[in-house]
Amino acid sequence: MFVQNSALLIYLFFTAYITTVYSSSSSESNVYEYDFYLTWEMSMTYTDSDGIIWDVTLDEGNLYYTPNLTRLELKKEDVVTLDGEQNKFIAINGQYPGPTIEVPLGAAVLVRVFNNLVTDSASVHWHGLNMRASNSTGGFATPWADGVAYVTQCPISPGETFTYKFAATQAGTFWYHSHLGMQKLDGFFGAVIVHDPTMPSYPSFFLLVNDFVHMDATEFALNFAPVMHVENKPKLDACAYPYGAPESALTNLPAASHLVNGRGRFENNTAPLEIHKVEQGQEYMFRITNAGFDDVFEFCIDDHLLTVVGVDSCEVEPVEVVSVFLAPGERVNVMVKMDQQPGNYWVRYRAPDFVKTTFGYSILSYTNSTADPTTSPEACTADLPCKSLNGPFIASPNWEAISIHKLRSTRYHLAEIDKIRGNADNIVEKFYSFSSLKYYAINGRSLVLPQTNLYQDPSAKTGVTCNDQLCDNFSCRCTYIEKLPTKHTIQMVIMHSKSTDCVHSWHMHGYRFAVLKIFYPVNGPDAIANETDITCSNDLCHDAKWVEEELGHFEVEYPPMKDNLLIPVGGYAVIRIYTDNPGYWLAHCHQDTHLYMGMGMIFDIDGESAEKTIPSNFPVCGDFILD
Repeated sequence: MFVQNSALLIYLFFTAYITTVYSSSSSESNVYEYDFYLTWEMSMTYTDSDGIIWDVTLDEGNLYYTPNLTRLELKKEDVVTLDGEQNKFIAINGQYPGPTIEVPLGAAVLVRVFNNLVTDSASVHWHGLNMRASNSTGGFATPWADGVAYVTQCPISPGETFTYKFAATQAGTFWYHSHLGMQKLDGFFGAVIVHDPTMPSYPSFFLLVNDFVHMDATEFALNFAPVMHVENKPKLDACAYPYGAPESALTNLPAASHLVNGRGRFENNTAPLEIHKVEQGQEYMFRITNAGFDDVFEFCIDDHLLTVVGVDSCEVEPVEVVSVFLAPGERVNVMVKMDQQPGNYWVRYRAPDFVKTTFGYSILSYTNSTADPTTSPEACTADLPCKSLNGPFIASPNWEAISIHKLRSTRYHLAEIDKIRGNADNIVEKFYSFSSLKYYAINGRSLVLPQTNLYQDPSAKTGVTCNDQLCDNFSCRCTYIEKLPTKHTIQMVIMHSKSTDCVHSWHMHGYRFAVLKIFYPVNGPDAIANETDITCSNDLCHDAKWVEEELGHFEVEYPPMKDNLLIPVGGYAVIRIYTDNPGYWLAHCHQDTHLYMGMGMIFDIDGESAEKTIPSNFPVCGDFILD
């Protein structure tokens, strides 16, 4: 017996001592416990009962390994295939994506993370979960468990264990992922579903969709450094400009493939795909998450309409569409009726209008067949346009775009919406502008993380001080922390400055926000115009204000509540929060490359009072300077 690939011997050596166990338990105390073991693994390999790792080959959609010159077939469940090519990845309990956490509303969740990555630190962010106290369990708020390295915790070093504990105080579709560097690109993510037992339940599919490249995060950063660092880059001819509109790129980093629950195909290979087995006449919920690092993608199912019933963790009144768009970090719940003839149908995931358009696929199957479908997407025309939710451009050929802010929350969220309505005495308005004049930044400030977590040492909170004159006029790199008043309604205008030409998505930790308005620029075959409602003194737009004051006045009815929002190129969004969750909360663009380069900021919302929640033995870290 032998190890087919010598490089894999290294992985075997470092991971042989780990027993990969996934355990979850619930008790009368309503505490759900999970153990996460982090390891580096290799796709398209198989570990036999003796611990020997073998290369796996593809042949007409089947998987094989060849011990002792005898070719043996494998089940697809026994192999992490990714897109059918060999690539290293971060596994959680040997899985890609990681195991799903599924708990009832009000549960206490305890996750022990064992970092066996040998040379890499880690952290886990619970995306969309606000770390608030639970009324049902009486548990305390745990802002320290938000999982942002150097903001809410020290990174988990190799060989260390870190325990997260939080209350599941919101129902809906969430997910978890690394919040250190660009580790999410390595596959460090998984789904979190919180069920409200008072709400109807349906048979469901959880879809974690991500763009995938054939290198790890470190290699990616090194290979794409000339593109990623603004001060060094020329005008990017590789950027895609949908419909010929200049200055309106969706991405300049096209992926090799799209994966659905860890399965996809590179180019024309025959790697096995994710299959959703359904019964004719039934109705199913698809919980779709964009777990990718850069791509905005469009989701649709051939010959089936989608009824949108939820965005992020918010229930909305039903809206029927042909497709939905999701920016990185966004989630959409759709209901789909199985009203077609038995057979297999393509489920499509398209990164639209890139120079190299990237497609991903899974299969909707009314039968037990694994054969590739022969179906086609909806034929949309100018006379019969297709409806699509959350498109990045309002004027799209043959499409009728429905903006997120046109959705209406159900009365399930009434208490939360009442809080953000506010009144003239307690509404504070703030403008935040994405820019990339010299650095990827917000309001001209490119985020430098502090040397230690902000709950650890008050004297270490400043990090790199922001020089306002430099930041406002030329852009700068600093630890951008903004203090917001507590118990106030904060209206935020999130906008693209004229200095940035790629799409961005706004994600807030610790809060979800009401979406009051999304403004799309005028785009078409020849031009795109930036917003005209807002005026600024320079291209960084650090001092934005409304052209007319009444443009910032809104009647709040039942807006959708979100924690992640696509901001159209050249446009803006108006959102609101109510500041009743103390802590230090990161807000940032959820394109990993943009955050990696500094497009983020930290809100201090009575962070000092939140320090009282920190466990007495909480890990500490920071620089050491010899006196």
